[in-house]
Amino acid sequence: MVYSASPGVSNDGALALIEASRRFVTTTSSVYQTAIQVSTDGDGSLVVSWGTPEGSQELLMRAHLRAGADQAQPESWRISPFEPIDAVEPGTL
Repeated sequence: MVYSASPGVSNDGALALIEASRRFVTTTSSVYQTAIQVSTDGDGSLVVSWGTPEGSQELLMRAHLRAGADQAQPESWRISPFEPIDAVEPGTL
């Protein structure tokens, strides 16, 4: 598993985030057993990548820390499936 340090997130916070997302992932499918990577998203969210122990098949989960919560507690994280933003054509923003 790879943890890309995120400003303000401790190692204990990252472990709690993995545990929180594991609860969601295991109810989705038994295929995803391994947390592969924790990284930041462009909008300040954290993203946890899950897959098989061999590294195939990937499921991405987005996480936000609840306001005023202790990041080292799994219940402090709000977890949802990662929905990539559709590509925007140049000049349309």
